[in-house]
Amino acid sequence: MPETRTQHWTRRSRELNKQAKAQLCTLYRSLGGLGGIHPPEKWRKDEVVTSITDMEWSRLPEELKAPDPVHLTPPCDVCGKGEGAPAHEYGGEHNYTTTHDPDKQWVPYREDDQVEAAGSL
Repeated sequence: MPETRTQHWTRRSRELNKQAKAQLCTLYRSLGGLGGIHPPEKWRKDEVVTSITDMEWSRLPEELKAPDPVHLTPPCDVCGKGEGAPAHEYGGEHNYTTTHDPDKQWVPYREDDQVEAAGSL
């Protein structure tokens, strides 16, 4: 079943945290990790878990990777676009401003995300 990067990381890190650090270091090396200047035995356990999880994610086939959901943000009070719109970038038309309103429907962070979200529906 396909899962997003966050879902994979959460599930897999929960499984890996149950193992001893020595087992994790062995798994890290079996996946091809070298450790750089410092061997993984000198790393914190969470660093080894994160490295293993990232290595496993990068090797998963694309059909097992689900796209991340569209990042939403409150709409700008001036233009109604998301926080990452070109109008809000440095040198853009205006600064991003928003007033908290729980009834406002959130919009995609970037305008490109809106096209992707519409295409996935």
